[in-house]
Amino acid sequence: MSKQTNRFIDYVNKLSFDDLMLLEEAINQRKEYLHFGFTNYEEAAIFYKREPRCPYCGNDKYILYGKNSIKHSRYICKKCNKTYSLLSDSIFNSSKLPLYKLTSSI
Repeated sequence: MSKQTNRFIDYVNKLSFDDLMLLEEAINQRKEYLHFGFTNYEEAAIFYKREPRCPYCGNDKYILYGKNSIKHSRYICKKCNKTYSLLSDSIFNSSKLPLYKLTSSI
């Protein structure tokens, strides 16, 4: 294996700690996209064709109701008028764990 000089080392060494953390986050998002084809749980739910269904009454009739604080689509149930997201009633509903931490192969 040939020893290559890392051409990014000078750039990285000049970054502030906050900028370094932002760079790390951007790199991890790129890895997620290359590995999974998406970078967040909502994109995964859409990719796997999860249908919006009210977690309260089970109804599948809804109205698109804008976005929540983390920019995921919100829905309002036509039957019970409660709001929910595509990830409501799933194991990823309140997950703070990024996709790249789900697997050690990235």
